[in-house]
Amino acid sequence: MIKEIKNKLDNKFIGAIVYLLSILLLSLLFLAIFRLIFFYTNALIEISIKEYYLRIIEGFLLGASFDTTIICTILLLPTLVLPILALFNTLNKKVLRIANIYIIICMFFVFAITVADIPYFHYFRRHIEFDVFQWAGYFNEVSGMILQDASFLKFFILIIVSFSAYIFILIKVTSAIRKRFIGEVQFKKTPLKYIVSLIVVYVFVFWNIACLIERDKIIEKSNCFEKVMLRQMTINPIFFIGQTSVITQLESWNDEKDVLEHATQYLGFDISSPDYYRRDSIDSNQHSISNKPNIVLVFVESLSSYYLDAKKDNDKPLIPFLKGLTEKSIYFDNFYSQGIHTNQGIVSTLYGFPNIFDKHMLMKVPVSLNIEEGRNEELNDVRKNVPLYHGLPNELRKYGYNTISLITHRKSFDNIDFFYPANGFDQLFGQEDYPQSERVNIWGVSDKSLMSHSLEKIDSLSQLNKPFFTSILTISNHPPFVYPAEFENTTPYEDMNAIAYADDCFRQFMEKASQEEWYKNTIFIFLGDHGKTYEVGSQATSSYEMPLSLTHIPLIIYSPLFENIPQKISNLGCQIDVYPTVMGLAGLPVIYNTYGIDLFKQERKYVFFSTGNKLACLDKEYYYLYDFSYKHEYLYRLADKETTNRITEERKRADSMKCYSESMIRSANYIFDNYLK
Repeated sequence: MIKEIKNKLDNKFIGAIVYLLSILLLSLLFLAIFRLIFFYTNALIEISIKEYYLRIIEGFLLGASFDTTIICTILLLPTLVLPILALFNTLNKKVLRIANIYIIICMFFVFAITVADIPYFHYFRRHIEFDVFQWAGYFNEVSGMILQDASFLKFFILIIVSFSAYIFILIKVTSAIRKRFIGEVQFKKTPLKYIVSLIVVYVFVFWNIACLIERDKIIEKSNCFEKVMLRQMTINPIFFIGQTSVITQLESWNDEKDVLEHATQYLGFDISSPDYYRRDSIDSNQHSISNKPNIVLVFVESLSSYYLDAKKDNDKPLIPFLKGLTEKSIYFDNFYSQGIHTNQGIVSTLYGFPNIFDKHMLMKVPVSLNIEEGRNEELNDVRKNVPLYHGLPNELRKYGYNTISLITHRKSFDNIDFFYPANGFDQLFGQEDYPQSERVNIWGVSDKSLMSHSLEKIDSLSQLNKPFFTSILTISNHPPFVYPAEFENTTPYEDMNAIAYADDCFRQFMEKASQEEWYKNTIFIFLGDHGKTYEVGSQATSSYEMPLSLTHIPLIIYSPLFENIPQKISNLGCQIDVYPTVMGLAGLPVIYNTYGIDLFKQERKYVFFSTGNKLACLDKEYYYLYDFSYKHEYLYRLADKETTNRITEERKRADSMKCYSESMIRSANYIFDNYLK
């Protein structure tokens, strides 16, 4: 009797089912391990295991159900084919080998995206989505960043080791199944048994696939968790790849005509006109201002405002130079970037034009054409099709300024080599223009070298007896972090050591500049191109879906022309306000309409900013967020110690903030698509 039952369970049909189930369980095991690493790397910042252990377990179980949906989708083809072949006794070694190859290829992408999502989320506080591929063409920089940074390299190794283990176990399991389940299927004797079994398997797989199709409803399930990190860790990033684009979702909210009318009311000029940027009342040729001030604008890589109050291990200020500079400058301490990428910060600051979610603001070409310089001349011609903005460099050049920019890396990265010359810059200096011996990593030269070369170029410009505008883009606080040995023990954190080094480079630059004649008539501006997640002690900022440290940056304006009248201004401001504010400070009439205001003459009710999947708006008391990945909105009171969503009780306020930020972003997208050519 027992032998007969055993023989019935040893047939190839049972083997096919066991094979599919083994892949499901094996894949779930590895994805659970990755989720555990994600939790350890990201969620422990916010969540106490002792206090939330039951909710953590619930999160892992919910996450496993989401993973099952992904794995079942991959198993659809093997599930349709293998059991049928087994019923006809044609399931053999060759078929299983083909099935394994298919599983290995599919699961490689799942492993790669899931593991890569761990450091990506840690850096950006969002899951990997399609917009990450806009840097796919810059293989040198991306691969160099991964291989030169230990914090990224360990995850690269994790992918290799874990996937190798997965393949090894898969092959062993397949071999064992093939040897164990060798009996012939007697389908004609008990057809109902096999048909019912097939139906059960197919229902399970297709039900999970249907869940993936309805992924918005699945993602909504994660909103049951009150803690941000519990919500985030449950969802596998595969769910977000290929979602409907954010701008498409946004356009479904309201009619475009109504949105443009709202934007026109907010901004005070006709946003739908091709000549939206023209200020007819201003004629730049009629304004001849003597002794125009020079302007030096320094984009400090990832300069979150939180660094200003950070301490070294010896309890001294982390960045003493910039900290001290705030006390003798015009310092805006309630200031925000428009996005979280450098290209967005450049456009917002220099041209008063906001970031548009996942759009690369320095190019008009599709992501797939974001290629390396020189690979194909025809595609280089396509890269020359850049958006043409109107702002600080263009206007200053009309006032007789020489305009130059200095960066550390290759000029082709982010399309800067084509963008800057077309948008008001006379000269651009990058990695190609500095001695090769000065290169320290994939991002080119160090900030010390950059600031030294900047000083040389400025000295040369000053000899031309014309005012100059110089834009400098630093790199120290971008991984892979490189800094001298003397900064290695500043703190236990690499980014803090890097920003301390950058601060010292600024000190040396300003000390040397102060000895030059041009210094006396120069306005120096220091601000972050964007912020950075900041997780040290009580200053941790991960409690929001989009941490404010990612966009909260300082704006420091210093000049010997007004160093005796320092000011600390706490009114709301953002990068799009830099252009009109600096022009007003320099005594130069503003020629162009932009999204910004002169912060010395006007006050903002709101600031707005966005990432690839979130729209955010801030006033002095509340923080509004709409998450397009989760289809969920939040309203937080900044004074609350706990992140309590007050969207229901403050619906009117939330709607006002939502309407304003939607109008700004959608009108900017309208201009970008129709007029910036």
